[in-house]
Amino acid sequence: MTSKINKIEKLISSKVTFLGAGPMSRTVIDEVIRIANKIKKPIALIPSRRQIECEQLGGGYVENWTTEEFASYVQRYDIGGFVVLSRDHCGPFQITPKNSDENTPDLLTEMNQVKVSLQSDIESGFEIIHIDPSLALKHGYTQDKIREIALELITFCESVKPNYLTYEIGTEEQEHLSKSIAQSQFELNEILLGLQELKLPRPRFFVQQTGTKVQELRNVGSFDNELDSKGVLPSSVQVPLILKICQQEGIWLKEHNADYLSDNALTWHKRFGIHSANVAPEFGVIETGALLKLLNQRLNQAISRFDEPLCLSVVCKLNGEVKRTLFNLRNSSLKIISTL
Repeated sequence: MTSKINKIEKLISSKVTFLGAGPMSRTVIDEVIRIANKIKKPIALIPSRRQIECEQLGGGYVENWTTEEFASYVQRYDIGGFVVLSRDHCGPFQITPKNSDENTPDLLTEMNQVKVSLQSDIESGFEIIHIDPSLALKHGYTQDKIREIALELITFCESVKPNYLTYEIGTEEQEHLSKSIAQSQFELNEILLGLQELKLPRPRFFVQQTGTKVQELRNVGSFDNELDSKGVLPSSVQVPLILKICQQEGIWLKEHNADYLSDNALTWHKRFGIHSANVAPEFGVIETGALLKLLNQRLNQAISRFDEPLCLSVVCKLNGEVKRTLFNLRNSSLKIISTL
């Protein structure tokens, strides 16, 4: 077991939720490194394959970085060794959307690409791998096949890993409601049985629905909803039962989609003892909002330097007539000054 995993275990044992932060930009990455080293607590950076991908598969959209470049950057600036490289959502069909049956790659092609990506992750120093074949469900594969894919990917990782590797497993799609306790128990038992038969290591994290779901700029899940969802146990009952199942197996519960939760909901994470949670798009939205606010301030400062009204002339067609419109940027007044 690595020193970083020991740090995570120590954090979780103190009933602090281990954060996985999406690397939405270089700014977010830099802040995660800075904060983790300041508070001397582990924080994971959790790139998806779209965000960060190996050079052989074309790289990702965050800074146009490859897996190798991203890992090297983090390792260079993470002086205290508190940032954990953790691959998020690694599985088939995570990059290629299903547009039509003709354009959908076959499973063998997808699996070969996933293995190329995984090998790069492992060689670059990633310590946690989220095995997530759930999108294959949308391509007509059964839940039994999903588990089979997960076992194949872990077998591959074990064949190429140089050192200790930690696994996070999720084999179902994210929804806004928690699954039933019976479903959660069955799925975990099936995964653990398959791993045992193949003499593969047990996962440290088990992804389960806690009732969180991001939609646009809010969390629409049942976790932060005062109204209980019909036919589903409220989170105050459901989450402790899921945690009990995980604890009986010595596994940590991983929650996804923890963005935009209220302070009260976050407080309950510690009360429940939720082991780990991921936050990603909210960080990108916060940074974008800050940049837009700064841009607006700079624009207003530039406008205020002019003594005369600073105007924008726009030519448009209104009621069949072409008109020139003058827009005063200082006081937002609008005046039609001529008809062409």
